[in-house]
Amino acid sequence: MDAANLRESLNTSLEALANEAATRLPGLIVALLLLIAGWIIARIARSAVQRLLDSLQKSIARRSGRADVDTGAERLSARVLSGVVFWAVILLFAATATQIIGLDLFTKWMSGIVKHVPGVAEGLIIIAAGFVASGFVGDLVRSGARRLQESQQGALA
Repeated sequence: MDAANLRESLNTSLEALANEAATRLPGLIVALLLLIAGWIIARIARSAVQRLLDSLQKSIARRSGRADVDTGAERLSARVLSGVVFWAVILLFAATATQIIGLDLFTKWMSGIVKHVPGVAEGLIIIAAGFVASGFVGDLVRSGARRLQESQQGALA
């Protein structure tokens, strides 16, 4: 009788688990597809932002007279900003996926993080613009100090 109760309890538990999995499976599939789509969109957005910033920096460099000079700080600011865009898109899609699945605690945590993304992005855009502007001003100073030696131009800039 004890073995029969155990078997009945096990069958009931497995049946409840199968029913729960069957009801959650469509949500899990949609969430997984959403995460994959988010990853693809995030990579495209990162690449687009990287190309946009690179072309903007090259355009500024051409206009200031330093067509082939590529500073590491400008490349770093473009990579950092495009990385922020990548992770912001990933976070937005992950928050949506957790909401679809029904993970309330994780959804609240993710929405708390996502709430701060615009402020962080604004700060990083300001920093990146500062790097670009400082490169532009440095180029202007270099071009204005042509009478000085090249090392002195760089130090002044």
